[in-house]
Order: sequence, then C-alpha cells, then structure tokens
Amino acid sequence: MSKGRPAIILDPRQMFILAEEFRRATHLLAQLHRQPGFSSDQWVPRPNIMISAMSLEIYFKCLYILDHRSTHRRLRTHNLKRLFEFLLPDTQAKLREYFDPAEGQAILDHYRQHQGRWLIGLPKTFTFDFALFASSNTFEWIR
Repeated sequence: MSKGRPAIILDPRQMFILAEEFRRATHLLAQLHRQPGFSSDQWVPRPNIMISAMSLEIYFKCLYILDHRSTHRRLRTHNLKRLFEFLLPDTQAKLREYFDPAEGQAILDHYRQHQGRWLIGLPKTFTFDFALFASSNTFEWIR
C-alpha cells in the first residue's frame, strides 16, 4: 500500500451535478439582488463571484476528464484560464460557440452607467476572452 495520496477517481456526472448546484446558487443570489426593495448596500458581490468561479472550475475539470478520460496533476489549479487551455481544441471551440455575453454585458453596462470610473481600460463589449481573462485568478483576487 502506497503511503502517498490515495488515487482520486472522479465521476464526471457527479462533478457536473455539483457544478450545477453552484451555478444555481449564483442565480438565486442574483435574483435576490434584483428584488424590489433590496438595498444595494446589502449586496455582497464577492461571495457570488466566488461561487460562480467555483462552478466554472468544476465544469472545466469535468470537461477535462471527459476529454482525456483521466485526471492529471495539472488540474490542481484554480486558474480558470489555464483550466480552459487544458481542454481539447474542439471542447474549447464549443464553449466559445455556446458563450452568451448578455448577462456580463448587462453588468458592464450597469457599472459603466453608475460607476464609470471603475471601468477605465475595460472593453465596451463583453467577450468570451475578456470573461476568461477577468475570471482567471478569481480565488487569488477574492482572498
């Protein structure tokens, strides 16, 4: 028996279910924020950002396992851009194809309208590459 870490066998179906739970939680928090009478000073964006990043990380790791039929030591990262780059080119292309910038664009537009000074240097259009860049180091940024 090896004294090292035990092998972790990851089931992509279970990973997907977990990622979906985190994704649904972010939507519930966003819905709460949009309720009439909800004061903007009560909004806590960092937990929502962190939960969204966790969901995306689990999705990417799930897709990696489906792509490569195995796990790898390089998956021990929280960097979303790196995790995306580990996916096969066809998987990357499909993710780009299915990307919907509407919610991210709405957030950018809202902040541009209300807090323009925070957006200096940010793009006018919310793209996949910007979303990936902006979220790549979420865990380090939030800590």
